[in-house]
Amino acid sequence: MSLLKRRKYDRNHIIIGRVHSRSGAVKERLADDVHTEQFFHEMRKLMWQLRPWWKQCFSLKSTRAFGLYECFPNHAYHVPIKLDVQTQATLAEFYHDFNHGREETQRRWLPWIQEHFNAGDHSQQPHEARYGLQIIQRWSATKLAVFGSVPILLSFAVGFWFQFSVEGELTAVTQTAWTISGFVIGAAGVGIAILAAVSQYGDD
Repeated sequence: MSLLKRRKYDRNHIIIGRVHSRSGAVKERLADDVHTEQFFHEMRKLMWQLRPWWKQCFSLKSTRAFGLYECFPNHAYHVPIKLDVQTQATLAEFYHDFNHGREETQRRWLPWIQEHFNAGDHSQQPHEARYGLQIIQRWSATKLAVFGSVPILLSFAVGFWFQFSVEGELTAVTQTAWTISGFVIGAAGVGIAILAAVSQYGDD
């Protein structure tokens, strides 16, 4: 649901959104009347609402950066902003503080959002800009490592368990154990490929 028609606030607030990579459509959420000590907490709630739990758990992507898009309430549309070097550096620092839970920096970032993102919401001047904070999804090295290593470890565990727990001729048991292990890795590979496809095409 677009929040364009509702952008008139007197209190601290932030709008966070996701921009669809192909259509450019924006899905966004609002936190209003935000208190300084709860700023990052409110941001995490909005980001959770924008990405259902199953996407957060099974997608191979995660939020890796912040971007910016401009809102035009009178015309009901959004436009992604091409960032200059200074804005990129500022948003990178903002994301670093947020991602590492540096709660003491909330006193810096909440006023910064009000000044630079929400000036148009507090002003009577039609030319004053209104911005939303864009969350940017990228491949997560941590998730790739976990989803890639767990099946390998599982296959070794299954192979060793079968080899040493099943009685019989040693060569036959060993061959069967590692054949099963190979099936585990193969099935896991198909599963990871499906997750990758869903992450690429279904996580917009």
